Amino acid sequence: MEKSYLLSFFVLFLPFWVKASNRFTLPEKGETCQTVPVNVDISNDYSFSPFLLDKTNKTIAGLSIDGSFTRLNKHYLIRILLKDVEGKEYLIMESYREINDDYSGDFVNYCEETSYLDNIQPDSIRIIVRGARLQLTNIHFINSKSKESRSSFSLQSAKEESRKAQVEDIVKRINKYNIAHNKLWRAGVTGISLKNYEDKKRILGFDDLESTGGIEYYVDGIFEIGDIEDAVRTRTASSSFVESFDWRWQHGKNWITPNKNQGESGYCYFFTCAAAAEAMTNLYYNRLVNLSLSPQELACCTGMPSPYKHGCPISHYYMKKPLDYIVFHGVCDSLAYPFVDDSTEVVCRSSEVTPNELVKCSGYNSVHIIEDSLKKALITYGPMVSSYSHWEPDSRGRLHHKGHAMLLVGYGQLHVGDTIYHWVNSDGTQNGAFTAVSGDPHIGMTYWIYKNSYGNLLDEARQGYMYIIHHNYPLSFNYTYYLKPPFTTMNYTDDDVVCEDADGDGYYFWGIGDKPSWCPDWVPSTKDGDDSSYLKGKLYLEAPNTIGDLEYLNPNGISTLQITENTTYNTRQSLYTHINIGSNAILNIQNVLNLFGRVTITIEPGGELVVDGGVITNADIDLAVGGKLIIKNGGKLVMRTNTDFAAPKGALVEIENGSICRSNDF
Repeated sequence: MEKSYLLSFFVLFLPFWVKASNRFTLPEKGETCQTVPVNVDISNDYSFSPFLLDKTNKTIAGLSIDGSFTRLNKHYLIRILLKDVEGKEYLIMESYREINDDYSGDFVNYCEETSYLDNIQPDSIRIIVRGARLQLTNIHFINSKSKESRSSFSLQSAKEESRKAQVEDIVKRINKYNIAHNKLWRAGVTGISLKNYEDKKRILGFDDLESTGGIEYYVDGIFEIGDIEDAVRTRTASSSFVESFDWRWQHGKNWITPNKNQGESGYCYFFTCAAAAEAMTNLYYNRLVNLSLSPQELACCTGMPSPYKHGCPISHYYMKKPLDYIVFHGVCDSLAYPFVDDSTEVVCRSSEVTPNELVKCSGYNSVHIIEDSLKKALITYGPMVSSYSHWEPDSRGRLHHKGHAMLLVGYGQLHVGDTIYHWVNSDGTQNGAFTAVSGDPHIGMTYWIYKNSYGNLLDEARQGYMYIIHHNYPLSFNYTYYLKPPFTTMNYTDDDVVCEDADGDGYYFWGIGDKPSWCPDWVPSTKDGDDSSYLKGKLYLEAPNTIGDLEYLNPNGISTLQITENTTYNTRQSLYTHINIGSNAILNIQNVLNLFGRVTITIEPGGELVVDGGVITNADIDLAVGGKLIIKNGGKLVMRTNTDFAAPKGALVEIENGSICRSNDF
């Protein structure tokens, strides 16, 4: 560290001047400002106390600084903090490339959170410098006596108005940077960006020594962690996986429960674990139970340090504790154990509450931070607890293990012609849309879709979800876990797992987990990959097929199977074609015949279909006059979902010992 400084042992009383934007200056209004001239030249961290005051009696109502900086590399960070005698920190100034891409700059009378201070007792100033050189020349502060006439209400209103104006200015600078550097995301005024420095740091989980990259301003598009030119892995064009997958729309349903808001807390991981259990409960029972489980119980009853002080601790040790709690104890519902956005609420009360619901899982597994492993686990096991680390290196080139946890629900891949909307207007209109063109370096990259815990954010395009590209993958892509079935609850048992063929293609879906024991054995053991489309069958999870792809079912595109002589199926059969039983021919089913796709069995005059102790599934029977259908020895004809059996006058139907039903009636 290089530094030189001269700290004056006197205080100047001068009328305050303004050269910077008034959004980032002390309010004037004829007030007298005290100035401490200093000369500080540093390129590393530094703390000092310029307050030559009697700290037992003196307080201040505002503080600003003069100086200049020179950027030495693109990863630069300057953060200047004011600490009061109680240890609380206030942001005086913050600069990193997304909000100030200049190589050098001057600042006069500059302040952010310190423009309006509530008569605090100052202690010291802390300066963090990374990849830059800072020259600090003057510190100005306003004595509280000049503010005594202001009411608390007017002070709070002025503070909020000032901060919003500052954020609006920062948003413009970030968007200017993003456009200039071909970034895929846009900034806007968000609830997180309006919070004070300490709350923002706790909620986002970043360290004083790290840049956020502007993530607290994200409203739309695809956020990029790291730099595209530094990406270790950039393209996935040759991937053996489907290009996109999203649990918000599988089998015609959104399996993810509504977004919640972690408020001022650092409870991101507890909200994420609760969200994972909620989504997996939906998937396990194959029904939208949509429970609301308690992140407060996980926060209070897992022996974690208070996130109100420490933020969300991203480490294997801490991240596994709430997962262990779900496995061995279970997490109850939020109605019984509600979220309390209060730093004093730290005592576990699980033994005192009467839960309306309690969800447990059988275990959890971690997933290797390898792109294909993450994709396969997401497709196979469902939404996953995940997290990212902040990506700016420290002085030794290491990434800090602080970050933010979210629920990983899907992924996608960018193509030429894809339109990425940047929804930044307050009226919700789309603005600044980006269309990917040939040659754009983002083409072929994988982006990941996360459910966040900042609320529904219905006024923002992503409505509580984040889309992220990890350019420095796998460094910033942190610990990821999936919950293992079976799941148990107070109000549901395995008998409540829905096993159905909703789209009538012959495949059944029973959610995440093994086929229910009560589901008839004639139901195919391979479940449906998309139970909302009869054209899509099983899900491919192994090579040589594309993993995550779906079998295409189209009986009309395959030649009809002609039965022209007596034929017996006495072993289990699977057919994807229409069947035509010709005149004087008999098709005898003595085992299970699974039909896939919208298959029709046509029985011509003189033809005969005999179900002799066997089962035909997903059937649609076209029985002609003069044709025969015989069911005997406990045989079963299972008609396609929502399809009834009808026989014309003149056809023969004999049911000696058996039944006809629909696949959605068993």
